[in-house]
Amino acid sequence: MTVFIESAQLNEMNSCENLANNDKEKQAVKLVLLQSVKEVYGDMWNRLQTGTKKAIDFMCWFSSEKGYVFASQEYIANRYGISDRTIRRVIEKLHKNGVIEIAYRRNPNGNSKGKPMYFFTTHEYYMSDWHKLFTDDQEHVQKENSEKPVVTRDQGSKKVSTNLLPKSIINNHLNVFTSFIKYVPKSLQRFKKIFGESLRVLWQRVHRAYKKFVKSHNVNLSKEERESIGLISIQSLITYIKKGQAQSLEEQCRLVFAIASNQFEQLMSHSKAQEMTPEKADTFEAAKENERKNRKKKASKRDKLPKWVTDEEKNDPAEDSQSLQQDKERFDQLMEQLRMRKLAAEKG
Repeated sequence: MTVFIESAQLNEMNSCENLANNDKEKQAVKLVLLQSVKEVYGDMWNRLQTGTKKAIDFMCWFSSEKGYVFASQEYIANRYGISDRTIRRVIEKLHKNGVIEIAYRRNPNGNSKGKPMYFFTTHEYYMSDWHKLFTDDQEHVQKENSEKPVVTRDQGSKKVSTNLLPKSIINNHLNVFTSFIKYVPKSLQRFKKIFGESLRVLWQRVHRAYKKFVKSHNVNLSKEERESIGLISIQSLITYIKKGQAQSLEEQCRLVFAIASNQFEQLMSHSKAQEMTPEKADTFEAAKENERKNRKKKASKRDKLPKWVTDEEKNDPAEDSQSLQQDKERFDQLMEQLRMRKLAAEKG
């Protein structure tokens, strides 16, 4: 699918409020984007040429404000003394692994491709707004646009929808202070006292795990289902933290990504288990129980635990048990919905 950005639409996007407004904020956002790149390269990152690393760093830095950069490949290559082929391989690799999406500015002389724009999928603006550019609905709109004759500026200016812009720009008068963590689902706001603003970064990792799941199984989940997986993943993360593990944000990000990926895979496995015979299903559940027991580890010293762990243990155990039971029932309902959806697709 080829996504085009109209000139008027690009002007509206460029006029939106920056997510990062100073060097300190830009650096923080850049590190999040850069970490997603490093995860793709793994150990190969340390073997990349210095110029290649600087080029990637440049793209992350200029994407920190609004989530995209539209510098040409030739410009980036010449700036850091690397070949066009090298930067082209980098972009292809990041696009293939879902780190960036590519759109094109429309050529003013027709419907052909203009200069490319690179959107980082872990940026907050992408997850809240820009991702709509790459949906099936947008593909249908682009197909319709390509069938229309080219209209010159003398024939009238184009009207561009603003439904892809951040709401803080469209309804600036409604942009008032709120105690919620931005771009984090309401169902996960309960954890803001524990993680603060870092909750946003943890939710981004859950979103990346979902994108990986979709690419592997070609199955789309509803917003409610994704949020349920996020809830379970962060609750599991808190359990690890209570044991003295994953004390740094970097460790927490890696762990919540692994937990969420595992939960999405279990969701698919459970849908398959519903089709098993009772005997096979019992064996499947027994294997899962053994796996949970094997993952338990010895807790560390009490003085290493955060203060909120001790405070949380004062809560009523009955309430915690009731909450876990509700989460389990909700998870079972989601698995049943996924199974029914899969059966309906097979019959269709």
